[in-house]
Amino acid sequence: MVEGWLDAEKPDGDWVARAVVTVRVILREKDPEAGLSGEEMLKLYRDAELWEDVDAVLLDLDRVDEAIAFARSHLRQAHELTTFANALIAKGEERALTAVSLVEDFAWEVEKRDPYADAILQQWLIATYGRLGQREAALTLAEKRFMRNPDLQTWRAVREVATAKGQAPGIWTGLRAKLAAHLRARKGWSILVEAELEEGNVAAALDAYDQMASLPKANQWLGCGLGMGLIRPSLAAAAEQDFPDRAVALYCAEAEALIAARNRDGYRSAAGYLAKAKAILKRQGRGGEWTELIGTIRGEHKNLPALRDELDQRGLK
Repeated sequence: MVEGWLDAEKPDGDWVARAVVTVRVILREKDPEAGLSGEEMLKLYRDAELWEDVDAVLLDLDRVDEAIAFARSHLRQAHELTTFANALIAKGEERALTAVSLVEDFAWEVEKRDPYADAILQQWLIATYGRLGQREAALTLAEKRFMRNPDLQTWRAVREVATAKGQAPGIWTGLRAKLAAHLRARKGWSILVEAELEEGNVAAALDAYDQMASLPKANQWLGCGLGMGLIRPSLAAAAEQDFPDRAVALYCAEAEALIAARNRDGYRSAAGYLAKAKAILKRQGRGGEWTELIGTIRGEHKNLPALRDELDQRGLK
């Protein structure tokens, strides 16, 4: 009776079709008289055009060559192909090169027409090359991916491969300089700030920030992962110990940007950053500079009572 209802269904989309097939499979598996053979399950998935599931069943049936051929002709989504490739490798390491070849071929197809799919495939290939000990191939691909799409994520991918166990000592040092030069040439300063910060190179991060600040505002934050609201405070926090004056200036710049937004939350956050600037100056015995600084800020924004209230609550006088 239930199968009759299912026959009348007209699934709209893969997930509905998969749900219908799943119910059919459950019905058959619970019925000792009907049962469900591998061929019958294949037919269910074929009829529903659920190609990823067809391939999974073929692998379960150990019809590996047929599954590979089917994947080449039917799996046209990056996540489907990498899922199949992982399942293929799980069948035995001798299948790993075939799985890699399958993904490589598809990566060539989508390289220019689908950046999102290309990123998924490239990431899978880098990880799999590394797992299979193909360190040179992994590094070449990671570097190529960064050059094509430079951001913090692709920077980290190159670093991870370059510093992996078994790589030649010092290889990251040379590559790092090459990647940084690429960012400078593209004026990718915000990415470079983040990368330098992540590796503890505060002076280099400050230099990159200065270069970024010299650009037109529309271009300053291009490719920035932290975002405008976090990169200055993060840089200021890192600079507090060795570059206190720069840290104070950065906290104040962020506070001014928040005040300009003209809302209570912005005033509250601005007061927090100004409190950090005050703490730095007080530690250095420069209380007079703080008094002058907060006096200027209060004077410039004397028509903002909500800001004054937030400053008063923090004791910023």
